[in-house]
Amino acid sequence: MPDVRSSVSAKTTRTWVALDVHKDSLAAGILSAEGGPPEVVQFENSERAVRRFLRRLGDPEALAVCYEAGPCGYDLYRLLTSVGVACDIIAPSLTPVRPGDRVKTDRRDAKKLVRLCRAGELSFVCPPTPACVDDDHLMLARRRSMPTMISSLPGRSPLLSWVYLLGGCQPTESKPQRAWVAPLSCASAGA
Repeated sequence: MPDVRSSVSAKTTRTWVALDVHKDSLAAGILSAEGGPPEVVQFENSERAVRRFLRRLGDPEALAVCYEAGPCGYDLYRLLTSVGVACDIIAPSLTPVRPGDRVKTDRRDAKKLVRLCRAGELSFVCPPTPACVDDDHLMLARRRSMPTMISSLPGRSPLLSWVYLLGGCQPTESKPQRAWVAPLSCASAGA
């Protein structure tokens, strides 16, 4: 696994924030550089609410924000970095957990993450660029459409198409098949 370094500068950070991200809501654990108990704030997961929350915290360059990678994607990361906030994405499977600590709530997760983030105990992941995401979507669309495309080739039965997809044999292409495939092209929108 590649070693991904934090984008946070400990010298300029005055406030640490850890977000527990869900589709409809965010729980933020806030910890000042002086220490003390973390404050927990919950708000909706929308761009407007996140911007309002960041304005309340003050100077974006004095903030260090982190959150766990998950199914909500990287839109939050892109929003935070566009505003000038140093943001790190955490690998959830590599987050330290105490034995027997099985109760998971948004508030507890946010508090735990902000403490671990300030202590430097977290492992980070590198977010994909928008071009990589576009390429992933293109490859997924291609993978999903291949069975239909191959079975619709002239002279190809669906059974032989599946054998071809599974790598059982390499089909020989006829002139009509090449003529059918030639005009097809896919270009990544992000490239």
